Amino acid sequence: MAIWRLYPVVAPSDSAWLGRPIWEEVIVRADTAGMARVVASKLEYPKREGGVGNESHSFNSGLDNERLYWIKKLSAEEAARFDDSPGNPAVLSATPLGSESEHA
Repeated sequence: MAIWRLYPVVAPSDSAWLGRPIWEEVIVRADTAGMARVVASKLEYPKREGGVGNESHSFNSGLDNERLYWIKKLSAEEAARFDDSPGNPAVLSATPLGSESEHA
């Protein structure tokens, strides 16, 4: 399975962010770039316990927006730094903008 890197390409001050979190880098294991965006967007899903009646929650992550984040498939050498074994699609590393630490 391929390893993908999502990174922002819009200035943090741009209004296109609409108050969404900005990630400096998100590393994802997935079969395709599209699936990598879907997996990465789960980082921003709101934590909700159940619902009321038949309500549905609308959700729009910045990580699935091609104008905010570009995506690049990592080379085998780059990918080995994050993951050297096969597995299910997953976020391997996520660094919020302005943070030195990684969260997975």
